[in-house]
Amino acid sequence: MDCTMNHETGRPDGTRIHYTATGPADGPTLTLIHGWGCDRGDFDTIVEHGDSRSRSRPPGCFRTRSPG
Repeated sequence: MDCTMNHETGRPDGTRIHYTATGPADGPTLTLIHGWGCDRGDFDTIVEHGDSRSRSRPPGCFRTRSPG
C-alpha cells in the first residue's frame, strides 16, 4: 500500500529529526539528505518521478533541531 506520512524522531540528547516517508511500506528504502539551508522540497521532483516500488525518506517539512 502506498502512503505518505510525516514522522518525527528524537535522540536522548534532545535532537529532533523530522522526515517524510513516501511509497510502499514494504519497498526498498531510499534515504535523501539535504545540505544546510535546503529543505525537503528540494527532493519533490525526485520523489514524484522515482521508482514507484521503492520508499523514499526525504528530510521532513519541519525544522530539525538540536539542543542548545
